Amino acid sequence: MRFDVKAAEYYGRGTPDPNSFLGPSFVTMVERPIKQLVARYHLAGKSILSLGAGAAFEEYWMSQAGARLTLNDLDAAHGHIRPYLETLPAGDLTYYLEDAAETIRFVERHDVLYVSSFHPDEIRREEIVARHGGWPIGESPYHELLLNAMGCVKPNGLVIFQHYRGGVDPSTSPHYILAVRDALNVRGITLADAYVFRQAPTKLLIVGFRGEPPDFGPEITEFHGRYPYEWIRRDVVKVYDYRRGVIPFAPPSTLERTRRRFVNAVRRALASTFAPAAAMN
Repeated sequence: MRFDVKAAEYYGRGTPDPNSFLGPSFVTMVERPIKQLVARYHLAGKSILSLGAGAAFEEYWMSQAGARLTLNDLDAAHGHIRPYLETLPAGDLTYYLEDAAETIRFVERHDVLYVSSFHPDEIRREEIVARHGGWPIGESPYHELLLNAMGCVKPNGLVIFQHYRGGVDPSTSPHYILAVRDALNVRGITLADAYVFRQAPTKLLIVGFRGEPPDFGPEITEFHGRYPYEWIRRDVVKVYDYRRGVIPFAPPSTLERTRRRFVNAVRRALASTFAPAAAMN
């Protein structure tokens, strides 16, 4: 089912989903990382197809930058989005409430394919890693639907995938990044960038380009703002660059992780202790 509504109304009123705009914590959490995506990959004014978008709180910042959004979700915000969409005036934001496989069959090509935590893909990858204790050589790195969705990207367009659940650690399965590169290449997409959280390297940001990648903007220093620990999501390392290839990295030692957790636990305790006092002054 297709809805064409005004983006300003969709985001301006807020949605009924308490985890999104009526409770703005997620919107605030993702502001910095999404603005970094917009700046590095020049997303301002682009047409963006987002699969599994949910309430689309990440895409809010893309819309703020002038991007034209086409959203998809099978059961957006657990059924809350449809009655909300039905109240909005017609406009420039398109939302397909249906299986993503249906949407990619007929949707026009876009400048950007954006996928952030597509559950069928993540569950598949999680099950494969659990069965094999790592990523088996020769296994496709993505759900077939996402591979097919790359056909929705225009020439000189981008593919941006964020892995949240069910990621693969490239420090223990370095061939996984090469599998991603090869899977994209078969579909005419050049793997341009890959980043991970150094402290949690199964969380990845994968970016591909249909054609020869241009010079991008400032490097990514934070991504996937939904990750609950800021000290982890802001400790980002690049593990692939299309000019340099795979970039080896060493995850933190057990001692370093323990020290970092202790320091941050102390910070949180101090913040919770002094915040009430500051509010009373």
